Amino acid sequence: AWHAVLLGFAFSVLFARVPALLPAMVRIEPRYSALLYLPLWGLAAGMALRIGAMGFRHPVLLAASGVLAATAIGLYVLLMARAAWAGRR
Repeated sequence: AWHAVLLGFAFSVLFARVPALLPAMVRIEPRYSALLYLPLWGLAAGMALRIGAMGFRHPVLLAASGVLAATAIGLYVLLMARAAWAGRR
């Protein structure tokens, strides 16, 4: 249960800080989009599903929560790459 909370927190911090770190680290100014909230919501939903699945000891929901979290992280990478590309123009 602790890793669900700590991992969710760590990725939430990364999701929040990457737009500020990109300009400083690689001199790319990403163009903000409200779509960047989607991965955060997906990560939160995955964490809630994981906690519920662990409480009910439901292995299928537990696996689904991992897929949801991985999908949210992948979506964030794609959306941030898109925002960085749009910021270069």
